[in-house]
Amino acid sequence: MIFNENVSLETALDVQQLKEMGYKWALIYNYDQVQLGSLEEIVLEKDNLIEARIFNEEKEIHLFKQGMLKAVEFIEQAEDEFISLDYLIIPKKFNNPFLEKIGIKNYLAYDCSSQVYITYTRPYRIEY
Repeated sequence: MIFNENVSLETALDVQQLKEMGYKWALIYNYDQVQLGSLEEIVLEKDNLIEARIFNEEKEIHLFKQGMLKAVEFIEQAEDEFISLDYLIIPKKFNNPFLEKIGIKNYLAYDCSSQVYITYTRPYRIEY
């Protein structure tokens, strides 16, 4: 896996640029609501944002506050090992009543005694 810390906030907050980069969905935690859906359905407001995960099947941009707002891009590699799980969504908790499932990937690594552990977790798809 590759972590790219050189993603500008302007790019990470621009829905049109995100779509051009191949991103499809977002999970947004705002001070006043939680949004989950396609990029066409969500609104990114920098001043209202607590955390955001913008994603597709192979990559994610994670926006979070670490003193100030920061953006990091995760890019999956062919050799990455992961377990994928689907979770049912409770529609009334989000802005879209038609959502059914969210897919989550848990990326695996091994310690020096070959014990497996989860090194990174991210959403990777939404089903309607």
